[in-house]
Amino acid sequence: MRQASNAVRAMRGFTLTEILIVVAMVGILASIAYPSYQNYIQRANRADAQQVLLQAAQQAERFFASNSTYVGFPLAPFDRSPESGTAVYTMTATSAANSFSVLATPASAGVNAKDGCLQITSTGAKTWTGKRTSTGCGSTYDKTWSDRE
Repeated sequence: MRQASNAVRAMRGFTLTEILIVVAMVGILASIAYPSYQNYIQRANRADAQQVLLQAAQQAERFFASNSTYVGFPLAPFDRSPESGTAVYTMTATSAANSFSVLATPASAGVNAKDGCLQITSTGAKTWTGKRTSTGCGSTYDKTWSDRE
């Protein structure tokens, strides 16, 4: 008889209190890990946009070497970041005979939506507007790419 009651106790399983403690611990860990993950994704998207901007600048310089002007240099395939899938940043270019600038604007939805615009110019200046506001990126490019938050 005594062995039967020990076997029943061994097969009881977890108590509700034990399960609630585990669920609470998982919730606490997730609340810490998720913001870090979002920050990592934002930085990775920004780094990819910077790489695409550098490629666009190289393409503009190659165009200038062949044509002696930046006017009309083709931005494609460097008109978005990432190059395939859903665009996180869109690139736009402005050019004159002896200068150009390429601007990366974050998409209005997603992790980088409130991130600032990135810009590269023909002088090699790599600037960033900081945080994006509801009215857009603004016009003050007073931070370098290394000043990112």
